[in-house]
Amino acid sequence: MSSEPPPPSQHPTHQSSAGLLDTQEARDRSPSPLRGNVVPSPLPTRRTRTFSAVEGEYVPVEGDEVTYKMCSIPPKNEKLQAVEVVITHLAPGTKHETWSGHIISS
Repeated sequence: MSSEPPPPSQHPTHQSSAGLLDTQEARDRSPSPLRGNVVPSPLPTRRTRTFSAVEGEYVPVEGDEVTYKMCSIPPKNEKLQAVEVVITHLAPGTKHETWSGHIISS
């Protein structure tokens, strides 16, 4: 049994309804999808957002159902990051922001 992670094309897709966590919370908790829908953040820092890891028009908020793939972060590959994040269901009754800054109610 190899201790190396599988190549990116073989990473399994995970689902979560917990929403994305900020970077600090992702560091404080285990990112295991078996532990209660904790999704490692695709955000590089607390102050900036990136949509490179999030597919779609909307910024994910807590309560959205998402699918994602896990990717180890070089150079040590000790931390994980959610990539290819896709919102499968918007949380009802919440306001969502588009990446261009418009607010939309769902």
